[in-house]
Amino acid sequence: MATTDTMRRVVFVAIPELHVLDLTGPLQVFSEAIDLGAPFELIHLSPIKGQREMRSASGITFSDLLPFDQVQLNRGDLLFIPGIRFTKTNDPEVMVEMQPFYQWLYQVHRLGVTFCTVCTGAFVLAASGLLNGQRATTHWDFFQDFTDRYPNVTLVPNRFFVEDGVFFSSAGITAGIDLSLHLLEKLVSPRMAAQVGRVLLTYPRRTSEDPPLSAFMAFRNHLDDRVHSVQDYLSDHYSDKVTLEQLAEQVEVSTGHLTRQFKKATGITMKEYLQGIRLEVAQRLLSEGKTPKEAAAAVGFQNAGQLQKLLEEAE
Repeated sequence: MATTDTMRRVVFVAIPELHVLDLTGPLQVFSEAIDLGAPFELIHLSPIKGQREMRSASGITFSDLLPFDQVQLNRGDLLFIPGIRFTKTNDPEVMVEMQPFYQWLYQVHRLGVTFCTVCTGAFVLAASGLLNGQRATTHWDFFQDFTDRYPNVTLVPNRFFVEDGVFFSSAGITAGIDLSLHLLEKLVSPRMAAQVGRVLLTYPRRTSEDPPLSAFMAFRNHLDDRVHSVQDYLSDHYSDKVTLEQLAEQVEVSTGHLTRQFKKATGITMKEYLQGIRLEVAQRLLSEGKTPKEAAAAVGFQNAGQLQKLLEEAE
């Protein structure tokens, strides 16, 4: 599980004619994470010199934006580029105004900054040249336009988001929230991402082409507080010997009621849920060089034989 105490800056670029939800969706994810104790600092910047206000495609104006060349970034900081009105993606006037910003993007790329695009934000980043040779995605309605305009970028269809090194891109609009929860899972923890999703009543989505959900994040798309509490407890105590009686006591219901409630909310049993978490952690430990015996003991399996059997069944 990825955890870090390192403070990261999360920068949101307010581009002319931006789509509001492309920016505010990811912004709300990281804002909620900060409220829950995650180490992020939020920054809003303008990509055009001398312009501290930016009007969105829906008429809302963003003000008090920081000039891009006054923002200091470090390795691992995140820079979000939201989608904009499609007609603006090749507006000559906008492209000229943003040339100094594009030069700055190359500077922060050399520092190791992570780039995140939402929807047609991929056009904006591709125009800088930084996406050449990379894999990316964008809104399905503009795939052909993107391919025609940027043939050196490998466009990936049927994905909510695509990760390629320090470049993360997401499909249309609300997919920026899916990407943000994914980043939260990678940079802080699956537990934090699940908590934020629960606060926002938004749970991670995946297509058959996307990377699978972490076991810590799976089966969370319900509104049952008791079941979420049990899932939180199992996520925190997967290596312990946990009994049904303990879990029922945690949420103050009978064992029978909890068993039925959990299955109704998630579609699986508590044993299956816990087993999925243990198996995922064990697989990570094995990939890090632990022996099957060590991995089994670390996650709460009875022995290496039990782990091996479950690994074979999962193939």
